[in-house]
Amino acid sequence: MNSIEHMFLFRLNKSGDLIWERIFPNDQAWKIIKTTDNNYLAMGVFANLVKFNINGDTLWKRGPFDAYNFTAIKEVNNGGYVVCGAQLIGFNLFPYLLRINSSGDILWERTYTNGIFEGVYNDLIVENESFVIGANISDSGFISRKLSILKTDTSGNIIWTQKYDSLQYHTIESMIRMPDGSYIIGGGNNNFVSKFDQNGGILWLK
Repeated sequence: MNSIEHMFLFRLNKSGDLIWERIFPNDQAWKIIKTTDNNYLAMGVFANLVKFNINGDTLWKRGPFDAYNFTAIKEVNNGGYVVCGAQLIGFNLFPYLLRINSSGDILWERTYTNGIFEGVYNDLIVENESFVIGANISDSGFISRKLSILKTDTSGNIIWTQKYDSLQYHTIESMIRMPDGSYIIGGGNNNFVSKFDQNGGILWLK
């Protein structure tokens, strides 16, 4: 789904034959989700979103937004979507959240700089009244980005944050919520899988 300079979307039949293809310039496709209205939403790294139907018809396109890049997108229970990533301010990246409605209009966007030297929100889980976010955050220029987990309300206000000083260079790639309310997080650099409780406490790390 990725190209060097353009967002390239396509559909194949069960035999692998091309049904349709669409190209959206100036971005690189990164994530795609199926929405509850049986359409699809594609996210570009460089802060563009495209919603389209099964026939490849564009329903709406939004962006680029103020973010430097997007890393994940999820549908919100009461409608619309939340996107995480990072915003470039000066020479540093800072964690970023964007909330849009089902038509792609901005409800709010927030960049988090308080007590942060640099960081990015990598993935998130939508819960009933909150977002649980996996991040990598540096407190200062002398500390590499630590694995961090935080919880916000659905307006983006931080409820709690856990930063793990011993887990530098553990870059979060994805996270899921388990039936018991715990979280499984996987990532690169150190190729790790970990489990955390509902308050961000480490249960195990492999």
